[in-house]
Amino acid sequence: MNAKTRKAINNGLYEATKGFHDAIPLQAINDILKKHDYQLLQEDGEPFQGILCGDNSDTLFPIGDHQRTNSHLWLGWYRFSTGRYEITTYLT
Repeated sequence: MNAKTRKAINNGLYEATKGFHDAIPLQAINDILKKHDYQLLQEDGEPFQGILCGDNSDTLFPIGDHQRTNSHLWLGWYRFSTGRYEITTYLT
């Protein structure tokens, strides 16, 4: 992935995740990646299909087009007592 694409994706991730959310905006995150011909992948290279659990956690997703790349998406979340989430995400 070139630096221009990485920056564009990170800018989109920032816009999609700033503020507080009622749920983890996983679809919005994947839509940003798809706009640049990438997607969240599972460890086996297949498109991600799953759920994220817990009030406070993080995970690292491989990303790619139809095969894995050297880039990953780091996603962290924290659920406040109000039930809303703070999301942090970026490409590594």
